[in-house]
Amino acid sequence: MAYSITLEGRDITLYADELSLSMQDVLGQSSGAGSSALQQGRAGTIQFNTSLGPLGNSQGAGAALLPTVIATDTFVGRTVASGFGTASDGSSWVGGSSSLCSVSSGKGRVTAPSGFPLFPDQTIGTNAPVDVEILFRVSLGGANTAYCFFRSPDTQWLGNGYRVLFNTTNFKLQSVVAFTSTDIVNISISPTAGLSYWIRARAVGNTLSAKFWLDGTTEPTPWNITGTSSAYSGAGRVGFLFRIDVTNPILVDTFTATNLSQPALVRQGEIIVKDASGETIWGGFATKYTDTSTAILGQTRQNFTTINGVDYEAQLSRIMVNESFVAQTDIQIINFVVAKYAPWINRSLLPPLGVYTFPVKNFRNVSLLTVIQTIAGITGYIVWIDFSKFIHYNSPTTTGSAPFSLSSSPDFVSSYPHNVQEYIIDDNSAINRVVFYGGKKPSGDFTQDVSPLANSNNTVFPTAYYPRVTSDGKYHVLVNGVEKTVGYSTGSQIPSNTFVSAGGLAQVLINPDAHNITFDVAPLTGQTVLIKYQYEFPLVISVTDEISHSFFGDPYLDGSISDQNVFDVPTAIQRCKVLLAQQSFGLTSLKVDQWRPGIKSGQTIQIVNSLRSINGSYLVQAVETAPLGAGNFVYHLTLGAWNWNIIDIIVKLAGQAALSDQTSAEDPSLLLILQVLNHVDVQTSWLKLETVGPYYARSATVGDGHDAFPGFATVST
Repeated sequence: MAYSITLEGRDITLYADELSLSMQDVLGQSSGAGSSALQQGRAGTIQFNTSLGPLGNSQGAGAALLPTVIATDTFVGRTVASGFGTASDGSSWVGGSSSLCSVSSGKGRVTAPSGFPLFPDQTIGTNAPVDVEILFRVSLGGANTAYCFFRSPDTQWLGNGYRVLFNTTNFKLQSVVAFTSTDIVNISISPTAGLSYWIRARAVGNTLSAKFWLDGTTEPTPWNITGTSSAYSGAGRVGFLFRIDVTNPILVDTFTATNLSQPALVRQGEIIVKDASGETIWGGFATKYTDTSTAILGQTRQNFTTINGVDYEAQLSRIMVNESFVAQTDIQIINFVVAKYAPWINRSLLPPLGVYTFPVKNFRNVSLLTVIQTIAGITGYIVWIDFSKFIHYNSPTTTGSAPFSLSSSPDFVSSYPHNVQEYIIDDNSAINRVVFYGGKKPSGDFTQDVSPLANSNNTVFPTAYYPRVTSDGKYHVLVNGVEKTVGYSTGSQIPSNTFVSAGGLAQVLINPDAHNITFDVAPLTGQTVLIKYQYEFPLVISVTDEISHSFFGDPYLDGSISDQNVFDVPTAIQRCKVLLAQQSFGLTSLKVDQWRPGIKSGQTIQIVNSLRSINGSYLVQAVETAPLGAGNFVYHLTLGAWNWNIIDIIVKLAGQAALSDQTSAEDPSLLLILQVLNHVDVQTSWLKLETVGPYYARSATVGDGHDAFPGFATVST
């Protein structure tokens, strides 16, 4: 099989079929993208059928899984003069010519003084399952040979079963019947005598595999030798066989035999899928299980369980965050929440420095996934968790390229064939004016004149807004320029909140909830009565892209963003700019089928198709992998186009100094920001509507007045 699947660390490849993988990456390119930060990011799903038994017998990932090790021996802590004795797990070693075998200094030792060759053997425990894996460490000590055997039908080695041969010249898989061996597969090797090597051997069904590697080095992913045989299909013994050709001893230790028979169905278990080269192509958790039966005419009824799962990133939607940040960068916030709430994520690939500093950012009872995606939605960066648990946070301008391109005239070296299923330019998704609705923000100090209500009898005066304290932390009420002592009508009954007439200190009581004030003594007719306070009004701004407006004409194509967690103008503007960068000229999407592995969502790929006049770079939004059989796959790609020049401007804008809020305290009306993408300097765009440029994107400054840098716009190539 060309791929492998593990469920909670156990290989279930033999018990799974009809595998379906999908990696979805919206990244601001789907319909309505950008209008909600929740639409940023990736989503990988998996589905396959298993014969792991009925769902009612499933185990939980947090429960103790069924034991998989059936025999193990460290050889540590015992000395045995003849044979290997009792293993560290309590199993017994038995065999022939045991006098040549011993245990000392944490090693099983096999040696003979003379009479070469000699063939001692040692068998451990009782019958192992049909599907079994053996791992041990061995040092040959010269031109000796070490064998491990499995599926032996005898109580100890009597020349029947499968075995792996390892010496200084050969590495073999053999089938042995009545001491007559047949090579299944053989390769030439040259390990160094006296050094220690690890050997792993596996029998699963009719497939036999083995590999070796030098102690202290990394275990290789592929098997050195793999073959098939149907000579032995039942359970049998496992153990060692040795050929002694020189007096130097063979040393063995750290023996483990593992049951590879049908594992348990694990709920909420971690799923990892690897391709034939050992590369992880999907990782996540099982989340949905469906018992299903099929009955096809003429065939036996089949019962299986369909497993659906989501990738690591989707799992973050189940982790809730409650945090507040002041003057923190995007990288500082992401580092903090990931380290605190999901420490299993590897953060080593995060950039060292942030590109945007949030004046204030509050997250109240939102998921960790929402936190990360919200940050990316404001900065315009691409964020995702890969299938090896690394978090990536990249500028769209630095996203990785696919390892090859697709062309209608492929050279089969750097470009390969494809089939265009769909090519769409969707102007329904075009947006060139965005209205942002944020959280409430405080006004400046506001003075309200309520003098017309003074008539010598009136003691209750309403406020225009729900009052908050002024910048000095107090409310101020003045009658003919004389400040009154103010208390709270809703406060505790202490002297400062009690009228003077009732023995207290207050001349005026303010009720912020009812937005009014009450005088102890009514102001006289004609007196000037002023109330000074602050109030809250919602943050509402509008940002336009005038180039897009000119292209499409009137009316504006409107979009909106609502985020009650944004209270400052710079962050709101940045969020709007990202949406305009994504959708100011609509959404271009392309659906392509191709047959070569290596493309991942989030990469860019060059597409040339002369028939459809396509020649450009596209962002890979989704990769759906469909097995075709015989280890072949078809990859259904969903691609989208970004306006890369605008993205470059947006990324530069994110790094600019924070903008000041120039709205007046008494004017909570819409803040209109025109041509924000033409005028890279947003503050200037609040005041002017002029057009400047052109400026050119250059690798070095020329000094002719046309150099582009943050603060200028109308960038030309």
